[in-house]
Amino acid sequence: MFTKSESNNAICVRLQNVRKHPNADKVLLATALNEQVVVGPDSKDGDLMIYFDSNLRLSPEFLRNNNQYETSELNLDTTKKGYFGRNGKVRAKKFRGEPSYGYVVPVEYFDYLKITTIKFEEGIEFTHIKGNLVCEKFINLEVLKQSIKAGKNERNKVRKITSDYFKEHWDTAHFKRCYHTIPAGQLLYITAKFHGSSGRISYVPETQQLTLVDKLLGLVGIKRAKEYKYFNGTRRVNLTVNKTANSYYKGDMRTEIFEKYSPMLHKGETLYFEICGYDTNGSWIQKGFPYGCKVGKYRVMLYRVTQINEDGKVFNMPVDYVQTRAVELGMDPMYIFEKYYYTGNVEELLGNVGHYTEDIKVDPQYPETMHEGVCVFFNDSQGNLTCLKSKAYAFIERESKVKDAGEVDVEDIN
Repeated sequence: MFTKSESNNAICVRLQNVRKHPNADKVLLATALNEQVVVGPDSKDGDLMIYFDSNLRLSPEFLRNNNQYETSELNLDTTKKGYFGRNGKVRAKKFRGEPSYGYVVPVEYFDYLKITTIKFEEGIEFTHIKGNLVCEKFINLEVLKQSIKAGKNERNKVRKITSDYFKEHWDTAHFKRCYHTIPAGQLLYITAKFHGSSGRISYVPETQQLTLVDKLLGLVGIKRAKEYKYFNGTRRVNLTVNKTANSYYKGDMRTEIFEKYSPMLHKGETLYFEICGYDTNGSWIQKGFPYGCKVGKYRVMLYRVTQINEDGKVFNMPVDYVQTRAVELGMDPMYIFEKYYYTGNVEELLGNVGHYTEDIKVDPQYPETMHEGVCVFFNDSQGNLTCLKSKAYAFIERESKVKDAGEVDVEDIN
């Protein structure tokens, strides 16, 4: 019935703390997924709603059938107007001075599907209902064009080594949605979050693809480890390590980083980092986020280090080790606001993380740069280091406007 993606889904939630809007009579305020949202005047605590965050775009069918387009001619009832442009993007915006982080609708908004067996329950996530697209991650056309071009560049490279040991960046979940996964008794590290482009380099075994004979012998899913090699990549894309073949980035910033830091890697080590400031060709990495860099210069902030053994077991190194390793390598260490011992007091946890998320307006080290938010590092119930992100509303609102205007976020094409 419900189909979801790895991330960026609609979520079934129950409204909490429905309250009066201080500057409007026709709408109310409420809390959904610990975020403030604007809701209709008949809403009440406990109502089951569907929440869409500002990373999403709504399908034309959903918008048309619920008369939610700003242009009335696009709606089923052409006498009605909604809040959405033609691209269907959900916006983080203020209504009479009060911020709304996302968009919530009653489950009745899905009556147009005429599927009598739909059963919404709190916690269900989805992008499709019985094959019908409801929402998807918003990617503007310019990003899509660049993604296609980047893919062609990758396919045209003359040499590409691969490794199952060269792991992609982890997907960082949202703190306000997942804070309940933090076990009591853990030491939490609340760090400043950088707004840049992800990178990773590694010194791990190359893996050999299965031959036809291997597959006929039933060795499906097994790859042979070969000699250790150096690897270079973005968040999702593996780059060639041969500089002359590395056409993915014209500015060659990533090749420069790779050549500087790879000789210092330990055997089996992978470094995960954020690149901020400017590319070597003088272009912004993220427009308006200089982090104290002059044009053509950048910072490399190390936030995660892993060690992998020959059996493929990945070990996340502790935060204090990552900080020490950053200094050894000459990278920027994470800025730690606080090491916080979590006793299990949820209100204290939300208040503490909320303070560092919302009350800090500029980056603590680079006051000319907007504060994006924080990351919360901790060991999960299995003892594995993990991380949750909490973005400031001012940043979310800015990000929403930038994407809606068609500007490219490099993270969307990497």
